[in-house]
Amino acid sequence: VRHGWHTSFHTVNQRKRAEGAYRDGQRAGPWNEWHENGQLAAQGAYESGERHGTWRTWLSREYTGNGSCELVFVQSIETH
Repeated sequence: VRHGWHTSFHTVNQRKRAEGAYRDGQRAGPWNEWHENGQLAAQGAYESGERHGTWRTWLSREYTGNGSCELVFVQSIETH
Protein backbone atom coordinates (compact mmCIF):
# COMPACT_ATOMS: atom_id res chain seq x y z
CA VAL A 1 0.00 0.00 0.00
CA ARG A 2 1.46 3.33 -1.04
CA HIS A 3 1.88 5.92 1.69
CA GLY A 4 3.80 9.19 1.56
CA TRP A 5 5.23 11.35 -1.21
CA HIS A 6 5.20 9.90 -4.74
CA THR A 7 6.63 11.06 -8.07
CA SER A 8 5.94 9.28 -11.38
CA PHE A 9 7.65 9.88 -14.71
CA HIS A 10 6.70 9.64 -18.40
CA THR A 11 8.29 6.49 -19.85
CA VAL A 12 9.18 8.19 -23.16
CA ASN A 13 11.46 10.92 -21.80
CA GLN A 14 11.59 10.44 -18.01
CA ARG A 15 10.12 13.89 -17.33
CA LYS A 16 7.81 14.21 -14.35
CA ARG A 17 4.29 12.95 -14.96
CA ALA A 18 2.65 13.40 -11.55
CA GLU A 19 3.65 14.28 -8.01
CA GLY A 20 1.80 14.22 -4.73
CA ALA A 21 1.08 12.17 -1.62
CA TYR A 22 -0.64 8.88 -0.93
CA ARG A 23 -2.43 8.09 2.31
CA ASP A 24 -3.35 4.45 2.89
CA GLY A 25 -3.04 3.66 -0.83
CA GLN A 26 -5.14 6.59 -2.07
CA ARG A 27 -4.13 9.95 -3.50
CA ALA A 28 -4.54 12.65 -0.86
CA GLY A 29 -3.88 16.37 -0.70
CA PRO A 30 -2.34 18.57 -3.41
CA TRP A 31 -1.14 17.02 -6.69
CA ASN A 32 0.55 18.33 -9.84
CA GLU A 33 0.49 16.63 -13.25
CA TRP A 34 2.65 17.41 -16.32
CA HIS A 35 2.41 16.85 -20.08
CA GLU A 36 5.18 14.83 -21.78
CA ASN A 37 6.77 18.09 -22.98
CA GLY A 38 7.28 19.21 -19.36
CA GLN A 39 4.46 21.79 -19.29
CA LEU A 40 2.16 21.77 -16.29
CA ALA A 41 -1.06 19.92 -17.15
CA ALA A 42 -3.10 20.07 -13.92
CA GLN A 43 -3.05 21.22 -10.31
CA GLY A 44 -5.55 20.30 -7.67
CA ALA A 45 -6.25 18.15 -4.65
CA TYR A 46 -7.47 14.66 -3.90
CA GLU A 47 -9.63 13.56 -1.01
CA SER A 48 -10.02 9.81 -0.33
CA GLY A 49 -8.52 9.05 -3.75
CA GLU A 50 -10.95 11.28 -5.69
CA ARG A 51 -10.45 14.72 -7.25
CA HIS A 52 -11.88 17.32 -4.91
CA GLY A 53 -12.31 21.09 -5.01
CA THR A 54 -10.96 23.33 -7.75
CA TRP A 55 -8.66 21.81 -10.36
CA ARG A 56 -6.83 24.01 -12.82
CA THR A 57 -5.88 22.36 -16.12
CA TRP A 58 -3.67 23.51 -18.97
CA LEU A 59 -3.73 22.26 -22.54
CA SER A 60 -0.39 21.52 -24.14
CA ARG A 61 0.87 24.45 -26.24
CA GLU A 62 1.95 22.16 -29.06
CA TYR A 63 -1.75 21.46 -29.72
CA THR A 64 -3.55 24.65 -28.69
CA GLY A 65 -1.20 27.60 -28.52
CA ASN A 66 -2.01 28.27 -24.86
CA GLY A 67 -5.17 27.51 -22.97
CA SER A 68 -6.37 26.77 -19.49
CA CYS A 69 -9.58 26.15 -17.60
CA GLU A 70 -10.76 25.57 -14.06
CA LEU A 71 -12.89 22.61 -13.04
CA VAL A 72 -14.61 22.25 -9.68
CA PHE A 73 -15.16 18.76 -8.27
CA VAL A 74 -17.63 18.06 -5.46
CA GLN A 75 -17.46 14.43 -4.41
CA SER A 76 -15.67 13.65 -7.70
CA ILE A 77 -18.48 15.20 -9.79
CA GLU A 78 -17.43 17.96 -12.14
CA THR A 79 -19.62 21.03 -11.55
CA HIS A 80 -17.83 23.82 -13.55
